[in-house]
Amino acid sequence: MQGRILGYDAVTFTGAITGHDGLRYDFTRADWRDGREPAVGMQVDFVQAGERAHDVYLLAQQRPPFTWAWFLLSLDGRISRKEFWLKYQLPLMVLYCAVGYLGILTADTDAAVGNGVGSGLSPVAGVLLVLLTLLSLWPGIAVQVKRCHDRNRSGWFLLISLIPIVGNLWLLAELGFIRGTSGDNRFGGDPLA
Repeated sequence: MQGRILGYDAVTFTGAITGHDGLRYDFTRADWRDGREPAVGMQVDFVQAGERAHDVYLLAQQRPPFTWAWFLLSLDGRISRKEFWLKYQLPLMVLYCAVGYLGILTADTDAAVGNGVGSGLSPVAGVLLVLLTLLSLWPGIAVQVKRCHDRNRSGWFLLISLIPIVGNLWLLAELGFIRGTSGDNRFGGDPLA
């Protein structure tokens, strides 16, 4: 039967699985047939014996097929550092730079240079920057949550950015530069597999 791990206590080496039949089955570390430690949310295959599960095997988790809707809108799954940089961060930086450059080219330079009045940036570019920021808000959260999942962290880890300076640097290091967990974790299959 297949199911999902509901909980596991590393002190008592006992855990619980919810089967696809909706029932709960208890297991012990001796029943576990994988080298990794059991974790909440792992998909498993097991043999039931009454209310007990034995011969519990971790199922290989498959990553959902890549679609832009999943990538930019879903909070589920994992993405690699390469996808984070090349499919989200780099294009977003290019868009911001292009809008900023457009704003400089179309700026009211006479007002900015002559009497010190004026922003040096086109009002249209300012509106475009605000729109770009608003439109990238949810996709940014979704992509960062998937990177957190790749590091085997909850999406709530993003709140660390509320700590001034240190939080943002820590988040940048975790999401942008440190490799995700090898193999499957509680959030899905390895994006590099």
